[in-house]
Amino acid sequence: MKKVIMLLLALSSFGFAGIKEDIEEARNLYTQNNVEKAIEKLKSIEFEDKKGEDFELVNFSLFNLTNDVSYLESILEDKDSKGEYAILANEILANNEKDINKKLILQKELNKRTDNKNAGYLLDEAISLYILDNEEEANRINYFIDVEASLDIQKVYYQALTNRLYQNNLEKYAAKAANISLNLDKKDTSYIANIYILVATYQKNVESVIKYLGSALKLDESDSIKEKVAIVYANKKEYEKALDIYKELYNKTNNINYIPYLFAYSILNKDSKNEKAYYEILINSKEFNLKNKDLAVFLANFDVNLLDRAIIYGKKAVLENEEKSKEVLEEITKLKENSN
Repeated sequence: MKKVIMLLLALSSFGFAGIKEDIEEARNLYTQNNVEKAIEKLKSIEFEDKKGEDFELVNFSLFNLTNDVSYLESILEDKDSKGEYAILANEILANNEKDINKKLILQKELNKRTDNKNAGYLLDEAISLYILDNEEEANRINYFIDVEASLDIQKVYYQALTNRLYQNNLEKYAAKAANISLNLDKKDTSYIANIYILVATYQKNVESVIKYLGSALKLDESDSIKEKVAIVYANKKEYEKALDIYKELYNKTNNINYIPYLFAYSILNKDSKNEKAYYEILINSKEFNLKNKDLAVFLANFDVNLLDRAIIYGKKAVLENEEKSKEVLEEITKLKENSN
């Protein structure tokens, strides 16, 4: 609603005298929490032409107040408008459209309004084209990015394109986009390593995961890259490999923030000995100042497969009379029941 107030305030500085007075009245009604009358007042404003800055601002405000998309559709009737609220209206309708063909039409309109200068909007259109198996037209957008965008924008674009294509299960196109990404800037080894990690994230067999993550680590052995590699291994249920990396990081840095991960992944790896060792570090740490109930909550939020273990620590918290431990145990038990 704060956005609506700002819109109404902005409106008060535009328009002819009559419109300006009506907007001022609507603004006053809204600030007095009389939303319905503010809406009625805005609806009553008549425009000679259904276009222009005033018309777009009033209709966008009505959309924010009513959540009625017809006001956005009214704004888009002016196909030539490149106004701020025409662009916003176009973006909202495009993002919320479920039909892929209608979505594509709206995305094309949006890129026309922004003179093809917004890489994010161009990316959205390219994804829709790939979903429709129109690789030729999608490649025209990619070529436009290649020619018109800076190298930094190209790198962001192709990384996002690769990710979005994988998310949409378009592996063939994703592999092509990833290959382009890998060849954009051979000097930026960190970027290339991140592309390898991205590709590994979507691989279905462990051998491919290991191959791509190995390639990432050959290029960049920084702690941040190792953490990302460990997370991918853990997500693929390769807990031993994830633990090896976190152990290496902890031994190297003595950073206690790695211990919660070692604790959780030890449980997932069914390593009771290390679970107990890391539990003792966490529960006795003055930096964390944790109780059993805190560990129960952490495990419950960390991975659905740790809910049983979270309940065990929740029960331990109850036995030790920790404050609000019963409520915590009850909530985690409900989570477990709902997960079945």
